Amino acid sequence: MSAWVSAWVKVGVAGEQVAIGVKNYGGTETFSKSTDAAWALDTVQFTTGPTSTSATIHCYKNTGSGPGFCDDFSIVKLSNPADLVVNGGFETGSRAPWGLSSTVAVNVTASAAHSGSFGLATGAANSGVQQTISGLQPGTTYVLTGWLHAVSGEQIALGVKSFGAAESFHAVAGATYAPAAVVFTTGTASTQATVYCY
Repeated sequence: MSAWVSAWVKVGVAGEQVAIGVKNYGGTETFSKSTDAAWALDTVQFTTGPTSTSATIHCYKNTGSGPGFCDDFSIVKLSNPADLVVNGGFETGSRAPWGLSSTVAVNVTASAAHSGSFGLATGAANSGVQQTISGLQPGTTYVLTGWLHAVSGEQIALGVKSFGAAESFHAVAGATYAPAAVVFTTGTASTQATVYCY
């Protein structure tokens, strides 16, 4: 079974880290670190082993001078773990089928890659890309994930809108790639959503 562990996390001292993770599920322990000083949603994906029926989830604060905070843990089973985002890693070397969020140009370049050969670099301000995902099920919960970074002291956001409920996003601050996740539930008559990096 494939699933997501999610929790809201924050640190008490800027620049420190708190992690949520999962172990003892028939696979290698996996975790996600957050440096957010304001509450932010964090997620970890895992797939249980062929004979595993349990898992241990955790919240852990490593070294530092302040506390870490975790709340509202949940596990969501992925009934369809297929990736619905087209060219999410920009590995075609272009941004298609992503459209621009504004008139400011963006670049798909090897220097922006987190993994693979390419990644997306936005403009300095008010720029990004978006893609409308069709074929979603009404009243169904989905998880949008990505790896993002800006420059030191600035933010970049992963988000979703136009899915039959209020727009939601996860902002990432800092110059090192970090994971972002947004959990959203489509409206009772909604079959699409627009996802974006901005």
